[in-house]
Amino acid sequence: MTASERTPETNKHPLAGYEERLWAKVILVGDCWLWTAGCSTDSYGRFNPNGETQQAHRVVYKLLIGPIPSGKVLRHMCHVTLCVNPWHTVPSTDKENLYDSDITWAVINARKTTCPNGHPYDAVKNCVDGKRRRCSICHNEQQHAKRERIREWDCKPKHLAPAAGNVH
Repeated sequence: MTASERTPETNKHPLAGYEERLWAKVILVGDCWLWTAGCSTDSYGRFNPNGETQQAHRVVYKLLIGPIPSGKVLRHMCHVTLCVNPWHTVPSTDKENLYDSDITWAVINARKTTCPNGHPYDAVKNCVDGKRRRCSICHNEQQHAKRERIREWDCKPKHLAPAAGNVH
């Protein structure tokens, strides 16, 4: 550490003491290390170790475990967003993190393996525009019934169809 990295008031490294500030904001509850200071609107702890506010569980992970792999988020295996215990988190993709959650309709629906009629969802046949699923068996049955209704209408005697001039 060079002299230019030290602050004149304390003659310490500018980041010295952030660990002490960090641990002063953590309490132990069971196996979880709960963050007691500021939080974001999504209930994750916030901490500012070096002039940039970060999620507290990410700061602790980097401090005790090491760097978070590129493109990964930390998934809370304990499902407690205020927990900063790095051994309760696992580097994961956004999708894995979303699927591990029980709180969104998207996750609830994504976990379904059958349609309401009990037919299995097939990832290839059941995708519509990559955004929503529909059961190909039910869809085919609906299309068949629709075609039958059209055929029945076309096959009815013309005298049963309303005449052009007799529309009420």
